[in-house]
Amino acid sequence: MLKNTLKKLINIKQTADQKTNKKLPKLKPVKNLPHSFIFVHIPKTAGTSFRKSAEELYPTWGDYGKKSLHTSELIQEHCYQQPDMYSLKRAFDNDSQILSGHFLSQKYLDFVDTRRILSFVRDTHEQVVSHYNHCVTHLDYEGDFDDFIKLPRYCNVQSRYLSALPVSLLGFVGLTEKYDESLAFINQKFGLGITFKQDNVGLEKTQVKETLTPDQCEIIAKNNSLDITLFNQVKALFEQRVTYQNNNLVWVHCCGHINPNNILVGCAYYEQGEEAVELELFINHQSVKQFYADQFTGLYPKAKFPRARYVGFHVNLNNFEHVMQVQLKVRETGQIIFEKNL
Repeated sequence: MLKNTLKKLINIKQTADQKTNKKLPKLKPVKNLPHSFIFVHIPKTAGTSFRKSAEELYPTWGDYGKKSLHTSELIQEHCYQQPDMYSLKRAFDNDSQILSGHFLSQKYLDFVDTRRILSFVRDTHEQVVSHYNHCVTHLDYEGDFDDFIKLPRYCNVQSRYLSALPVSLLGFVGLTEKYDESLAFINQKFGLGITFKQDNVGLEKTQVKETLTPDQCEIIAKNNSLDITLFNQVKALFEQRVTYQNNNLVWVHCCGHINPNNILVGCAYYEQGEEAVELELFINHQSVKQFYADQFTGLYPKAKFPRARYVGFHVNLNNFEHVMQVQLKVRETGQIIFEKNL
């Protein structure tokens, strides 16, 4: 009882401080952005550090929900008071800025070129533990950790936030565990110059990863299998992109799959520029076809793809005999777009 009373008093003081800070004039950003960006701030992935550093340099909007003091007035008006996303998008298009917040990527997917969508993900067990500590400290969560890890709303949080597109099509998704390296990549690739700042670090920890029991680890893994898959995908992409950057090789955002009609479909576009990507198809390890990803694509209809969506491709695999292995590469660099053993 005493603990809950103290927590409430602390929360009341924090709220009062926030309201006081809100009344202070906001410092005018010192730099202009080359483009607008969307930053999908997944809870407990170092997003607060990124947001606060960006706010010191650039024009920013925030969407942290109807009741949050970090939510911008225009978003309060057009998203929560009198919903009108068209008017909000028109206002957003007037100037280059960074829109960050706790929202699913689908919400603002059409606001910027997909190459300008940024985020961070974190080791699944670390994210779950940190999320629990945050809920206990700041949101008055009174359940124990074993209950928390079984609640659906706290499971697969990261994959839910980024579910609108394959992560390979997003501008960049960094790793919380390699935050400084991720930030350096973002700064170099997008010319931002955002400084490293460690913020919103929870000092009071009810639970730590090191004390998790084998049963708790198993439950977290079972209930967050999509997040584990996402983290592994992002980690692999991160390592590849850093290698390409260090070797001054151009990167291609891409995705592909074989549909029920045995047609290889997908899209591919350069991380910068509007030139069509030239691809090379290998069947059973033999080069059989070269072509450009320059067809109109209906994939992910809300996404704002470059080249006015003329970034698609489709190849009828029925035209080839005895197909046992398929691989699609970027002809210029050898980057693998898609591969599968049939």
